Amino acid sequence: MFRHCNNRKWFALIMDVPKNKLGLQGEEMLEVVDFKCDPILIGTLREEPGFFPAYHMSKDSWITVALDVQRIR
Repeated sequence: MFRHCNNRKWFALIMDVPKNKLGLQGEEMLEVVDFKCDPILIGTLREEPGFFPAYHMSKDSWITVALDVQRIR
């Protein structure tokens, strides 16, 4: 977990998530990073391979990214 040094608010979180929780087939674990993102960019980023609606965070201001895009297939 990564926190801002002044206000201690989270801005990123690295974790393992089952593929099926991201809308993919299978239950294999996938390493991802959830990070805080400008809401204006989220819609565009979700169209790219390896980008998903935020897992376990607000989907309005967070996005999930697979750390190994090759494993999302």
